[in-house]
Amino acid sequence: MHEYNLEKRDSTLWKIDWSNDCTYSLKYISGNTHMEPEMESFLKKHKMVYQIINVTNDYYVYNGYIDKISRDFIQSDTMWLHEKTSITNNLLFQSIANGQTLRKAHFGDTSKYAVVYVYRTGKVTNSMGEYFLYFDNEPMCVMKNKSGYMFKLFKEGNHVNHSDCSMASKRIILGIAKIRGMILFYFY
Repeated sequence: MHEYNLEKRDSTLWKIDWSNDCTYSLKYISGNTHMEPEMESFLKKHKMVYQIINVTNDYYVYNGYIDKISRDFIQSDTMWLHEKTSITNNLLFQSIANGQTLRKAHFGDTSKYAVVYVYRTGKVTNSMGEYFLYFDNEPMCVMKNKSGYMFKLFKEGNHVNHSDCSMASKRIILGIAKIRGMILFYFY
């Protein structure tokens, strides 16, 4: 399969293998000159597996996995078969690349997002394992030992954060509320 990115004027060549009517895998062959070296190395070592989990007349829903189908998907999305006439912003969170970006942001009493810091301490137990961190079942990041991340959170309400590793699983409910222009967090 040849994938074209018209904005970047680039293309990527993938090998596609269908295992049944609803499951296929993509193996990176070449291309995408704008790709980070780490991503290229990752794609050369792994294949991406996609499974269509729901089909209607208007759309289908699929999950994406690394190497094989498991309970831990890295992507879940909807592919619309017809043009949508009204598009809503469903962005739940966005990664903050570095603290400098955050320091330059001006926060007021009408902020449109909250900032959350997540970190994993350096412990010997499961130190070699990598945890996927999820926000409402959407993968946020891979938590390595002694790592930390910052995210902007855009939606108010109760959200489930969880992380899974083969040896451990943790789940918390994070509440985000806007009161008098301030965004507050609460855990329970």
